[in-house]
Amino acid sequence: MMSRLIFIILTLLCTVSSISANDEFYINPEPAWVQSIQFELDAHLISKNKSNGVSYLLLDIQENVEKKKLFQHHSIKINNETGIQNYSDLWINYDPSYQQIHFHKLVVHRNNRQIDRLKREDFKITRNETDLSRNIYNGNYTAGIYLEDIQVGDVIEYAYTLKGSNPVFEGNYINEFYLEYGVPMNKIFLQITYPRERNIQYKLFKSKEKPEKTTENGQITLTWNFSDVSEVVTNSELPGWYSPYAKVQLSEFTHWKEVIEWGESLFPQVDIKGTPLGKKFREITKGLNNQHEKINALIRFVQDEVRYVGIEASVNSHKPHHPQEVFAKRFGDCKDKSYLLVVLLRHLGEKAWPAYVNTIVKHKVKEHLPSPIVFNHAIVAIQNKNELYFVDPTFSNQEGDFRQAYNGNYQTALVVDKAKSGPVDIPVASKEKIIIHEKIETTDTIQPAKYIVESTYMGSEADQIRTSFRSRTRKEMESSYLDFYDYVYPSMRMVDEVEILDNKEDNIVKTKEHFEIDDFWTYDNSSTVNDYISIITPTNLRYYISEPKQKNRDMPYSIYHPIEIENKIEFINTKEFSVEETQGEISNPSFHFSYNVSHSGKKVTFDYRYKSLKDHVTVADFDDYYKDVEEIINSTWYRFTYGKNGELPTGSSTNWLMVIISIFSVIILVYIAEKLYRKDVQTIAPPEKPLKIGGWLLLPTIGLLISPFVSLYTLFSADYFNQESWEFISSASSAGYNKIWSATFVMELLVNILLVVYTLFLILILFKRRTIFPIHYVVFRILFLLFIVTDIILVGMIDSEYFAHQGPDIKKLVQATAAAAIWVPYMFISQRVKNTFFVRFNSSKKLKN
Repeated sequence: MMSRLIFIILTLLCTVSSISANDEFYINPEPAWVQSIQFELDAHLISKNKSNGVSYLLLDIQENVEKKKLFQHHSIKINNETGIQNYSDLWINYDPSYQQIHFHKLVVHRNNRQIDRLKREDFKITRNETDLSRNIYNGNYTAGIYLEDIQVGDVIEYAYTLKGSNPVFEGNYINEFYLEYGVPMNKIFLQITYPRERNIQYKLFKSKEKPEKTTENGQITLTWNFSDVSEVVTNSELPGWYSPYAKVQLSEFTHWKEVIEWGESLFPQVDIKGTPLGKKFREITKGLNNQHEKINALIRFVQDEVRYVGIEASVNSHKPHHPQEVFAKRFGDCKDKSYLLVVLLRHLGEKAWPAYVNTIVKHKVKEHLPSPIVFNHAIVAIQNKNELYFVDPTFSNQEGDFRQAYNGNYQTALVVDKAKSGPVDIPVASKEKIIIHEKIETTDTIQPAKYIVESTYMGSEADQIRTSFRSRTRKEMESSYLDFYDYVYPSMRMVDEVEILDNKEDNIVKTKEHFEIDDFWTYDNSSTVNDYISIITPTNLRYYISEPKQKNRDMPYSIYHPIEIENKIEFINTKEFSVEETQGEISNPSFHFSYNVSHSGKKVTFDYRYKSLKDHVTVADFDDYYKDVEEIINSTWYRFTYGKNGELPTGSSTNWLMVIISIFSVIILVYIAEKLYRKDVQTIAPPEKPLKIGGWLLLPTIGLLISPFVSLYTLFSADYFNQESWEFISSASSAGYNKIWSATFVMELLVNILLVVYTLFLILILFKRRTIFPIHYVVFRILFLLFIVTDIILVGMIDSEYFAHQGPDIKKLVQATAAAAIWVPYMFISQRVKNTFFVRFNSSKKLKN
């Protein structure tokens, strides 16, 4: 019934506002105060990202603070079909309750012609409720037009002015403008004009370009004028608080105290004695003697019984509705619910205030100029026994004491308390932790495996799992569990209902799930040793460890934080596995991880612990972070093989196929080397003054002496002779099966063997000063370069979620290319080389200098 009433009210609002919205739309010439800015119609801009489909020839923004007018002039060149799709519709947002929109120009430039498209009857005025999915109704409208017959190469030019400012800011000027974008800009012109007596400050972010400042007729003008502004190519998976674009912020608020005073005017004291809200207060607190219990009860009421719905048109973008109204309707947005909770807590005798936060920028608000629009959310600050606690009234299904409750991890808040002078830090109140105990039992390769998962959720993790169970049916929850485990165990099924134990007092939720896995052991007909395989990996833990999609970065990387996880897996089989017990730790500035694999009789236990330390990885730390995540993946993936007909299973084995291939390869290469050793370059005559190895030849000599040790280390430190690693990538039934990965694996093994044998051969003929050394060294350098290029190509073709690498090894490629470019010509033209390498195989002459 309430939903229907809200719909009717909004429909009536839409009807009334629709009329006024059309009344506030005009077509007229550009205002006289605007400075005319020209642009280059034929400017050629190169974009690194063709997916945008356009280039910006002009972005012209001029604002007259005194007139409350914001003028914008855009010229956009369509480069491809994507640009037509994205930019042939023009839509401008505005709020008709306090704004007018004046269109001045809409022209399509094509083949040195100007086609005028500015016709009032072609414009559409529609509601622009972009936040409906979040239950927010902002009252915005959109004036738009569908441009017909837009072609590649067209330039769309348009200009308009927005007149008016939100009265909630009481005439104080605040705004911000970007100076960089995700598309190239041929020209950016930004100009702000305001009366000299108004104290408007500005601050630059990621830019040092100060504006040109002029004073004329009592008006100050700030002007930024840029040409050929390159697009900003961003990394993926950025922390929310990190903005890669240069911008300028402007504010007439000189101190945070002024913002606090402004906020106080929006949240006046309210007396609820003798009101329906006062009656509800008595109902909530009746029978509760402990003050903390009463606080918790009032918080639960606002969180769970007042729905989150925001009607934020005009001044209500920042001004809350009266608490009595919010209580009567039983819905409100963040500031409405915060105001209601503050009034209830103050009636209880507690010190409480609304507090502004930014859910995205978080701690970075401290770097901004004082301004209300720095914040996008409101919560509540409670001072209890000289300690300041923060509560988010928009959360639901929270339990436990407010002093340990999850407060959103917003990090920084501006408390609307005149005793405060600026933003304060928000302490971490709750412990975000998950304890997972998995138990897998198997009897043989035929019977289904029993799989039991017991999970304990604390802090916000408890809130989330509680919300999931309350908002979804058990069938939906069971389906989500099976989907979660599907990529490891696709044949899993749930054999009993999920058990739930909710400890509301301590805000701890425990769940227990019972599964059976039909194909836990998968037959592998490609195996020459064991016929059944299975994978053990901590799926729950891996969910919270961020694996970067983009490896080469110049911006920070976002990770899940805060979270602490203990994941224990017990694997019990009717026969014993020969498992190597291992343990270790991995630490970096972003997380700490430890693991312990133990074996007792027929049970193998995997114990993993992970704790995030911060919400991002810096650029300087990213390479180490990536290597550490790769190590976690390797150390948490365990492959068991089960012998045919119930033979003794094993957890690991030697890859004898690769050992045999390696031995035969060495034999063949030694045989070839012996044949090559007997060959000579017949055209080389003994020099008049023979030389020993020296000069620049010392550099390749040192390199050759080191090379066999490097290749041998690579051979025995990698997994070339590990049966598990080989079957994981080569077996068609394996999760990691990949033909290219298998081919690369074998190629790298053979190349490293070749490098060992060939470099030993080169060392021998080097010190023998044989005639064949220069040509063989040239071949060695060229082959080495080709191997690196081939490896880079093959690695780039491997498409597997289990394959982790840092992209092309450009450093090795550059080194190999440089070495070939230097030493190949040197071996052909150097006189020292000719005077050093002249000895033939059958020569018995003793060398003398």
